[in-house]
Amino acid sequence: MKLTAHRRLTTVTPPDRVFAFLADFRNAETWDPGTVSCDLVEGDTGVGSEYRNVSSFLGNKTELTYTTVEREEGRRVHFRGRNSMFTGDDVISLT
Repeated sequence: MKLTAHRRLTTVTPPDRVFAFLADFRNAETWDPGTVSCDLVEGDTGVGSEYRNVSSFLGNKTELTYTTVEREEGRRVHFRGRNSMFTGDDVISLT
């Protein structure tokens, strides 16, 4: 099953600050209601960085490893989350 969701948000915050916040996946605790905790385990938030993410889904907690797979400074960041039962992509674009 493939699930796709799109959200569009508007802000007056400068784009460089928005990108810096969103490109550090530890901040998913703030913007993703399913994220219980998220820790940087390797890297500096650039491509190849890995995060340990604990999410709650349908009342169950699950742990995923998220990796920054693409980062176009100020414009786009792509995270891939994986565990033994799931692979998902979070792609964030700023315009």
